[in-house]
Amino acid sequence: MEKRKSPKGFIVVLPGEIIEIPQDSDKSWLTLFFSLPRELARQFLLEQFVSRGMVVDFAVHSPAKEDGGISNPHFHVMCPIRPLDEHGRWGNKQRREYLLDEHGERIRDEAGNYVFNAVPTTDWGNPDTLEHWRQAWADLCNQKFAEKELDCRIDHRSYERQGIDQLPTIHEGVTVRAMEAKGIRTNKGDLNRWIKATNDLIRNLKKKISALLDWLKEAHEELSKPQAPNLA
Repeated sequence: MEKRKSPKGFIVVLPGEIIEIPQDSDKSWLTLFFSLPRELARQFLLEQFVSRGMVVDFAVHSPAKEDGGISNPHFHVMCPIRPLDEHGRWGNKQRREYLLDEHGERIRDEAGNYVFNAVPTTDWGNPDTLEHWRQAWADLCNQKFAEKELDCRIDHRSYERQGIDQLPTIHEGVTVRAMEAKGIRTNKGDLNRWIKATNDLIRNLKKKISALLDWLKEAHEELSKPQAPNLA
């Protein structure tokens, strides 16, 4: 395979976070990581990737619970950024869009080279496309939850975007989970415990503040009522 400069890749853990692969990484594929109800994998990939003309390879990973750990079934997806042309050959990721002067002539730089912008030939690496995939996965999962009359729902948006005043936990990963399951405390585990405790504290304080405001409102309404004259 011809070696080309690697595209910018990323790993997506739905519905929560995005982890970027460095630009100089030796990745030549767009790599995605999705949380999984297994039966939805093929449907999701056909509807969202293959329908765009993308070649998709995916592998299901269903780790078993060990040492009290939490099972985390998911599937990995790889798809090339480069499109295929009508002859089955790899196309270009980008095309050149030359800058023109007022006369419609190409502009040259100080070295005499034509100035151009590199324009992607597809929207596969576009953040808006990633957002669409994240929402599509959440919508598909929630549709299945509703069909099975389950109350749980997932949301691809961050707490901040949802308007939820709550601190998000950080991704721990397999190694940290395994260490924590064995009783070995880790920095990430300690941080997540602090975040969860802080969120509980904030929720309790909000409840107390809400109760206090309700009491003040009732007291104000009671004091605003006309009072019978006291002749004593």
